[in-house]
Amino acid sequence: MAFDPKEPDRKAERWQKHAEERLVVRDAAGGTALLRRKSGIYLPMPDRMNPQAWARRVNQAVAFNTTERARDVLVGLVDRHEPTFNAEVPKWAQTAAIEASGKNMARFTTRATNAICEDGMAVLWSHPWWQLIPVDRVLELTEERGIVTEIRISVDRDTVWRAVLAEPEQAEIQTYTRDADKGSWSMTSELTDIPGPGLPVSHQSIRPMDSPEPPKPPLSNLAYENIRHFQLRFARDGHVKTASVPIAIMKSSEIKQPTIYQIGDGHGIRIGKDDDFFYAEISGTALEASRQTLLDSEKTMAHMSIALIDRHIRGAESSDSRRIDERQASASVRTIARTAQAMLGSATVLAAAWSRGTVAAESLPKVSVALATSQASEPPTTEQLRLLAELVEADRLPPEHLFNAMERGELIAQGSTQQLLESVPPVDPTGE
Repeated sequence: MAFDPKEPDRKAERWQKHAEERLVVRDAAGGTALLRRKSGIYLPMPDRMNPQAWARRVNQAVAFNTTERARDVLVGLVDRHEPTFNAEVPKWAQTAAIEASGKNMARFTTRATNAICEDGMAVLWSHPWWQLIPVDRVLELTEERGIVTEIRISVDRDTVWRAVLAEPEQAEIQTYTRDADKGSWSMTSELTDIPGPGLPVSHQSIRPMDSPEPPKPPLSNLAYENIRHFQLRFARDGHVKTASVPIAIMKSSEIKQPTIYQIGDGHGIRIGKDDDFFYAEISGTALEASRQTLLDSEKTMAHMSIALIDRHIRGAESSDSRRIDERQASASVRTIARTAQAMLGSATVLAAAWSRGTVAAESLPKVSVALATSQASEPPTTEQLRLLAELVEADRLPPEHLFNAMERGELIAQGSTQQLLESVPPVDPTGE
């Protein structure tokens, strides 16, 4: 789609992809308060319903925070180690990156990983400081041979910001402002120098390497099921409230018209010898079915979520089933962590480019920040470690088996197995 200066706020079609999924994930992760505010979308009022009574019901609705917990677990898994620079990255480049990210790389990593979990990607502007731009504010982004040639962003309802690569080391910055009265747009422009090739944004900072457009958020299927559970639970709570209130009924031969009595503490009813008094209660057979539907939904979410969200639901599952889920979880963690690594790595390169110039940027590795890229494992028990150590000592197992077990359980630093192996003295095959 060619850019039209008369409609600078028009979003490119490919950047609208998966917009609904991103919104649903954010709403589900927002929890009870946000879903109550959006009750017009998720809990629309039925026809002929009293608005005040419906509002009271909505204010009592409670969401099952599965999506929020799964997102937080994912972010925690990636952030459980401090982000570290590769040894090849010079100190001056590390300093430039830390200062550009606000002198707190770990906090920025958390924000970036959170955005990747909710939106499937993160847009990063790297100069003069690192800024995360919400995906839904991106109106267009184009690139040629790995160089971003244009990026257009919606700043607010009446402001659009556009950067266009004019020369290899120069960009034109355009700001469009809408006239609220006339509805037309005015534009101001300025040229800025770039000390590195292309705009100060790398395609690695924009999205996963294998996706030319916004990908499907990793938590979207879970979020849809979470919203469904919210609606089912809301409906069932209303049914339970009705079914749990017995209605007092008095049968009398003397009363010609139904009469309403006050029943409760401090009240009593006197009836004749031929009269009858009883409570009418809903048997609630349908409530058990709705309860089972809720449990089935929670079990589905437990399978779909990254973490073991409810251990009592998963308690009867086989060990094989748990191992399959753990492998899927590790794959999701790796995808999210590697996306964040690519983004932070390219941001480090760009920060270095701004601080030292093109030559310095070209001398840096493409990926220069290391994050945790696998699901945390349970550390081996003392007995398991003792058994492994005895087998290694008896030359029944090579030492790397012991070190790998300790590394998987995070008893030793990730990636330290090779260093430990090099410290093990070689075994004399003659036994002397």
